[in-house]
Amino acid sequence: VTPEQNNSNNGYGPDGLIAAPGKFNFLEIWAKFYDEKYNHHYCFPTFDEALKDNSGKFIRIEKNLFLHKEIYKKRIRMSIEPFLMDANERAKAINKKAYVLAEGIGLGVWKLTEQQSNLMLEVYAEVLLDHDCKHIADVNFSRIEGDPIHFQQHCEALKLEKKKIKFHFEEREPVQKLTGKDDGKLLVTSYAWDGNSYPGNEYWWGALSASGDPAAACCSNISELQNPEINPMVSGNNVWIA
Repeated sequence: VTPEQNNSNNGYGPDGLIAAPGKFNFLEIWAKFYDEKYNHHYCFPTFDEALKDNSGKFIRIEKNLFLHKEIYKKRIRMSIEPFLMDANERAKAINKKAYVLAEGIGLGVWKLTEQQSNLMLEVYAEVLLDHDCKHIADVNFSRIEGDPIHFQQHCEALKLEKKKIKFHFEEREPVQKLTGKDDGKLLVTSYAWDGNSYPGNEYWWGALSASGDPAAACCSNISELQNPEINPMVSGNNVWIA
């Protein structure tokens, strides 16, 4: 949330309907999706509204920059929720327990504040609480540099212990073999992927070590399996929803 972006002339706030009705109507679609209201109108806040807010849903990053905490959590939930549901269903299909290796989303060059890591951990806990994930045994936040104590407190507040899921903050490679007490579990790993690119992102430039995106492509088949130029089965007809 910034003063340059979040103002009525750009369609933000209830007054945006008068100042810029076209922009307001477009933003209203997304405001309804995120269930965001101000003065009984579906809309996103202006900077001034964020500045006056004392509910705690905005994180001040700089003098003229806020992060809308609630919208941020709803946005990343759209990626985390299907990932966990898919992991649970895949383990269920082969009568195994899943060991989930969770990668961060936008916690590299796109990160605005360190608090985003803790917010992401909160979303993982909330999704696991909201769904029947009895086939997920472990979740390892290998590359999410959040605060384990904050996460534990959030889990306790949610009473997540009844789910009997083990949480780890241990460094692991994405496809590192599970051994010891974890041997036999199904490893399910998330990976980074920029929205307007093929899986692997910089992988296709030959920059194999530029980030986690090409690293994931190098150690798996995602660059081909999820590439519509190579795999004709990538189509809307084959979408599977957990």
